[in-house]
Amino acid sequence: MRFFILTVALAMLLAACGGGAQPDGGPGADGGSCANFDLPFPRPEPDYTAKRVRDLSPFADALAGLTAERRAALDALLADATILDMQGAMAGGNLSSEELVTWYVDRIQRYDIDPAGTALNSVLELNPQALEIARQRDAERAAGAVRGAMHGIPVLLKDNIATGDGLHTAAGAYALKDWQPDRDAFLVGQLRDAGAVILGKANLSEWANYMDPCMPNGFSALGGQTHNPYGPFETYGSSSGSAVAAAANLAAATVGSETQGSLIMPAQINSVAALKTSMGLVSRDYVIPLLDWQDVPGPMGRTVTDVAVLLTAMTGVDANDPVTKDAAALAGVDFTRFLTREAGAGLRVGIVLKTDEDIEQMMTDMAVAEANRDNLRQVFREMSDQQRQKGQIFSKLGIEVVEISETALPERMDVNAVLPYGFRDAINRFLAGLGDQVAVKSLAEIIAFNAQDLANRAPYGQGYLEEAQGAALSEQAYLALKEKHQSTARAALSKIFADYGVDVLLSDVGQSYAPAGFPAMTVPAGYDETGQPVGITLVADYLGEPKLIALGYALEQATKARKVPDLGGNPMTQSKKPSGAAPAGAAKPQAVADLETAYGPPSQAGFGSAVFYEPIAAGDDLAQAALAKYEYFVGGLWAQYGKAAWMGPWKEVYARPAGAKPDIVAELRGITDPDAQNSAPMILDVVEDAEKARAALATAFDDPAVTELRVFNLGDGGAMSGILVAARRGATGEVTFLVFLLD
Repeated sequence: MRFFILTVALAMLLAACGGGAQPDGGPGADGGSCANFDLPFPRPEPDYTAKRVRDLSPFADALAGLTAERRAALDALLADATILDMQGAMAGGNLSSEELVTWYVDRIQRYDIDPAGTALNSVLELNPQALEIARQRDAERAAGAVRGAMHGIPVLLKDNIATGDGLHTAAGAYALKDWQPDRDAFLVGQLRDAGAVILGKANLSEWANYMDPCMPNGFSALGGQTHNPYGPFETYGSSSGSAVAAAANLAAATVGSETQGSLIMPAQINSVAALKTSMGLVSRDYVIPLLDWQDVPGPMGRTVTDVAVLLTAMTGVDANDPVTKDAAALAGVDFTRFLTREAGAGLRVGIVLKTDEDIEQMMTDMAVAEANRDNLRQVFREMSDQQRQKGQIFSKLGIEVVEISETALPERMDVNAVLPYGFRDAINRFLAGLGDQVAVKSLAEIIAFNAQDLANRAPYGQGYLEEAQGAALSEQAYLALKEKHQSTARAALSKIFADYGVDVLLSDVGQSYAPAGFPAMTVPAGYDETGQPVGITLVADYLGEPKLIALGYALEQATKARKVPDLGGNPMTQSKKPSGAAPAGAAKPQAVADLETAYGPPSQAGFGSAVFYEPIAAGDDLAQAALAKYEYFVGGLWAQYGKAAWMGPWKEVYARPAGAKPDIVAELRGITDPDAQNSAPMILDVVEDAEKARAALATAFDDPAVTELRVFNLGDGGAMSGILVAARRGATGEVTFLVFLLD
């Protein structure tokens, strides 16, 4: 992608903690593309030197002693094991904590570490004391002093959670690379008291995904680029490493954190369970902040059981975080009590969808042309039917399901309105509290430190840090926005729970649970046609974790949807080839290569442009193939914003007449459809080296071998718009797709 105009609005919402596409600024703001961001998954790392080297030397003897036979036996024993299964194996003498730590480090060595940065890359640092702690827990077990379900269980912590054991805590940032905290965060102390073994730190999207618009999800300067274990897909963030490590079974469970989407989104796309906790249920003490009045730590695991066990060990009232007093009713609760079918009895689930009345009113409000209404009705009804199908899972379990109009949801709170000021305020207060423990004392000093060697310390830039430093919002205005976000979200969600008499909502409620401080849970729900994981999100009222765990467990046990990822070695080479690659055994034509130079290679960037070249069967409909490519290009944002949003503007705006003289430049300029007439000239003129780009278009699409050419309008029904050109070569059946989508 080589555009002078880059998107802004769509990406801003996702980039802050949840992850997604990129707005302008940073390396892409000069008219070039964001380095690596336009490339297909799995994305490579930039050429830089700041990445922390993971040290396996403390584990050398243990790894040498792990025989191939024992490794195979442990692989079989632990592939699908929950934490409770592991406890059973240790109680029966079939496993020790020391051996469990060794097995996890061996898996990290096999699947997570690669000098080229092309393995999963989810673990940032290993605890050199882990084996010794595990031996201590084994000795306690032998003496009959088992502390609980987390006794001897290895856990990875997101790199924004402080530990006082010699491990570093840096939020992935080079500016904090040397910080070794003087004490544990409260939640870490709780885990240690419960018998957990802190295995190390998980990678994350740097500064909780608030570093730069061009920084891909799952990247940090210290940790490098995290990859999805299921294939060439997004990781989202900012708890990217925690989600990937849990999914790949590199620890028994992991701890992440969320401001808005940072637990739920990476968990969904990496096929694990996660719980975004009620504000105050888990202490925020000594956790590097992003937006401290929305930040919450939370558990992640392969199963709901693992999430419940880990959460049980994390809660508690903490004098350093006064808001934990509000959640005292659940402090010390054993959440595994709710892992029964009986725990869900009597609960009611609300499924949020568009009713027929909602659909008609929406089309009227949007002034949708009558000719397009039937198609849009069908799209929305399909989405509502999908929600009803999810609800039927609960109905079959005897749980009452109630339909709720989407219009009852609160308005989406724009987190970007408060993030710049909020981050600067929170990080400055946090750094001030560290005193001489760190060399940088403020956000301004972090920015200056990075600027001394930007290519290595901030290889994608530091646009968000600079934006936060320059935030012009007054304290009074900031506090007013904070109050509005919290009160609006709480009031609207509480009203839904009360008016409809439901205990849990089957919806992410536009992530309004985050400013409300309410809990949310995601549970693996299967995989789409490309193999990309999908999940189901549930939201409850404040301190509704028992209900979420009960219903999440019921859903998990009813569907058994999660599959163990087939790591098979390096995902960069072993995972499924991304759609859009040249057909097997066929060389990519030079015309397609030239088009890629102008507009970019196959991508799931969700904005900008990309070129795809692949075969389709002679009888396949070109429009359906183009639609599939459109959905692939949009990637995870298709599900995030909903099929209806992306399908609303979809329509054919041009088809080359049979026998017409091909002239793609003139044909694009001649498009008169009001929705597409602005996008067509941009694809011709608003590019780097427009003359070469137009020549590449002509070579690819005016070729006499092209027997069918069609152009489609794209967009999200709001800020995003664009076109897709699809051209079929009759003799060979290959199709060249050019997708162009901007703000």
